[in-house]
Amino acid sequence: MAKLGNYIEKKHIPLSRYESNKHLEAYGVSNTKGIIKTDHVKSSDLSKYLVIRPGYFAYNPYRVNVGSIGLTPQNIEGLVSPAYVVFKAKEELLIPEILLDLLKSQMGLFLINKYATGTVRKALRFDDLCNIDINFPEYPKQVEIFEKIQKCNELQREIRTSLNYSEILKEAILKEAFSNQ
Repeated sequence: MAKLGNYIEKKHIPLSRYESNKHLEAYGVSNTKGIIKTDHVKSSDLSKYLVIRPGYFAYNPYRVNVGSIGLTPQNIEGLVSPAYVVFKAKEELLIPEILLDLLKSQMGLFLINKYATGTVRKALRFDDLCNIDINFPEYPKQVEIFEKIQKCNELQREIRTSLNYSEILKEAILKEAFSNQ
């Protein structure tokens, strides 16, 4: 067994230390939608907010146990609350999308809850996340796995689309059947 910490690195970059003159929007993390734009900014001074860039993970240590973790998409650069944990997968060691799928799976949520600490309200700090025992396959095997996961995701999208069309068709059939009497 290896520690997850071998595959990830913390990216704790406050806006005050970020060398860019870009205006960055505030984001949050949803357990269903991942990284989302938010209006819930707790302070007018964003200097302590953390920078997220494409490929960075972000999560609230108190909400990750319900799957509230996100991977920053390629088109987003922004900020998250300083209460969040921000990290990234080490290149050529771990495909970020595989880690995201794992952490949001039942097995991942089990591991998160197992390694979270606290008595009244459990939290998964970055050090706790790093201590998770896990074995990832070698990078070339991860590429194969990732391609299979992408095919599954595409199939799920096609199934959802077909189900939506079948509901629309069913409604149209019922409407026609009962409006022509």
